[in-house]
Amino acid sequence: MVTLETLVTSDHLLRRIDAVIDFAFVHDLTPHSASAARPQRVITRHVWHGARERCDSHRLTPWGKAIHKRRKETVERSFADAKQLHGHRYARFRGRIRVACQRLLAAAAQNIKKTALALVKAPNPLPA
Repeated sequence: MVTLETLVTSDHLLRRIDAVIDFAFVHDLTPHSASAARPQRVITRHVWHGARERCDSHRLTPWGKAIHKRRKETVERSFADAKQLHGHRYARFRGRIRVACQRLLAAAAQNIKKTALALVKAPNPLPA
């Protein structure tokens, strides 16, 4: 049998709210006949919802925020350059194979540019 205790993780936001606020007054405010007339509601969650909550909890840690900031500077910048400078905004050709060739040539151009910049920034070795 599935219970609410097994569905909601121990570090979930609702658990923290429940620990601080006492919701016993809600029972007194609702009429007793209304709760008897309605059957219990079934809450369904997606199979991966627990995994998503764990990912979100990791993402909101200081380490997760630092990694996300680094991703914005590297991965997202790479896609923006591909879109802006290397023609990923529109396909120049028709057909999967030709568009794949266009993407591969653009990726090769990005890698060549990245390698050239890394070689220029590399410190010169001392003469022997």
